[in-house]
Amino acid sequence: MKSIKLFTLMLVTSLVISININAQDADNLKYKPWTFNVNMGQTLFWGDNNNDILNPFSAYFKSDKSAFGYGLIIQKNFNPWLGVDFQYLGGQLNGTRYTWSDGNAANLYFHSKINQFGLNLNIDVLDIFREPSIINLFNFYVRGGAAYNLYNATEYSLITNAVTNTKKSGAIEAVGGWGIRFDVNEKLGFTFENTFNYAFDDFLDAHSTINSQANDLFAYTSIGAVYRVYPQPKKPSLEKENEIIPTDSSIATNNNEQPKAELGVDLMMPASMEISDSVIVNIKVSKYALNEKAKLQQTIPTGFIVAQKENATSTFNFADQIITFTWDNFPSQQEFIQLSYYLISSKSVSGSYSIPGIIFYDENGTEKIQQFKESINVTAPAVIAEVPKVETPIVESPVVNETKTSGSVDGLVYRVQVKAIYGGKSTTKSISRQYGIDKEINEEFINGYSKYTAGNFSTYQEAKAYKDQLRQGKASDAFVVAYVNNNRVANIQDALKMEGTSEAKTSVPSTVISSKGISYSIQIAASAKDLSPISIGNQLSISDKVIKTSHNGLYKYLVGSFNSYDDAKSKMAQLQEKVSDAFIVKYVNGIRK
Repeated sequence: MKSIKLFTLMLVTSLVISININAQDADNLKYKPWTFNVNMGQTLFWGDNNNDILNPFSAYFKSDKSAFGYGLIIQKNFNPWLGVDFQYLGGQLNGTRYTWSDGNAANLYFHSKINQFGLNLNIDVLDIFREPSIINLFNFYVRGGAAYNLYNATEYSLITNAVTNTKKSGAIEAVGGWGIRFDVNEKLGFTFENTFNYAFDDFLDAHSTINSQANDLFAYTSIGAVYRVYPQPKKPSLEKENEIIPTDSSIATNNNEQPKAELGVDLMMPASMEISDSVIVNIKVSKYALNEKAKLQQTIPTGFIVAQKENATSTFNFADQIITFTWDNFPSQQEFIQLSYYLISSKSVSGSYSIPGIIFYDENGTEKIQQFKESINVTAPAVIAEVPKVETPIVESPVVNETKTSGSVDGLVYRVQVKAIYGGKSTTKSISRQYGIDKEINEEFINGYSKYTAGNFSTYQEAKAYKDQLRQGKASDAFVVAYVNNNRVANIQDALKMEGTSEAKTSVPSTVISSKGISYSIQIAASAKDLSPISIGNQLSISDKVIKTSHNGLYKYLVGSFNSYDDAKSKMAQLQEKVSDAFIVKYVNGIRK
């Protein structure tokens, strides 16, 4: 009964320590894996029924002194260096006693079948002092705890092989030891481990006398294979139109609390816009005294695209129809943060669209969530009334036009992505060491993923050559990605088209918008980025001269300049065979109306 109380006390103590550590440590999920270790090795016994072993190495793999053991360890880490594990150890203990310590003959041997169940704390000693990393080639750890051993021991006469005694019972054991782990990659590894198991019992060898040793002891030396499983953070659930819904609530439950200034989000967008046009969306975040990390996301309906404006305080990303603004910490000197972006509608959208959003933020160590939503109505362009034909000539003047050359484009770079981690992150130093990368490594966060890219190449061919080099090593899944002004390009083909139509400026005649009277042009595209008119024409398969203009903060691309609305309408009908949402715009004295 005393032994059971002692085992219970040791078990509860280990659990309380591990739970407290887990509650206090808020480290990233990548350092909190579940580890499964399957192992096998040799047991070596010290007790009454075994001659004193002065050199343990000489006793291993000798059937009269050692025996085979096998085990399973399931470990949960709470931070990079501390974890708790459950261990099962099965197998057998062997031993032989030829003479007693007084010189008299003993001539006994025993076999004992064991089934041990234990709970231990596991400390990775090196990770206490070095920079945290998922992969370390060499790891030294110590472990200790308590176990309960169900054993069935039988003692035999060495001369007659007759059974002289048996004992079937359970023993409380204190466990301690050390091990070395070699990491192959993030999930796989190997271990070499040695543990000592001190039993508060003298019958593991089925022998006990007044003059015998008070307690038995055995060692287990093993090699094992390790497999790690990393927990994944919960992704936000999605409603219709990919609305992001919070997984918890930040609503106060105590109605008697005094009101206080809380974070607020004001979404300001026009009530309507035209097809194939763009508007500016402004977001005001009232953060007050909050200075911790935050992330704001909006789900943009299919058929719209987004372009970045200036947002100096945050990291911007648009991918998979989700806008993300990220702050490692809110700016401490500002109570209000202004965000803005261009919302651009395509030819395929029409009607009313809901644009939901959500902001995740930390307040005093607690993650909170707040939702917001607005709608916008997309309408067809207003029909331009026919006006009498005005005989105003189209002006020919020398202007700057773009011609196609080869070479790099300002702001366009290629990189090679080697890794993406969902819900966690690594270090650039660790990534460089893992994949043998000799170039600068960039880190970015996109939709919950930490993505790591290597190098900055001015041409695709340079990036591809480096990708091929990395694939011959450990980065077998490496691929090329493109960036324009540090914004990731969703489709690499878009970057290749830009690279193939680099702008070289020459002076040639071109048709421009008349600066006198009324004229009409056909708009075929709009963009927040300054794109080449030639590339626009190539993408839309238009052979006519494409004119680039600036209007409402966007670059708009037109074809033709007509004095007659009928002429413009006829040209629009031709262009709509290739650009179905092309429409007529009107100019008065060179000013768009």
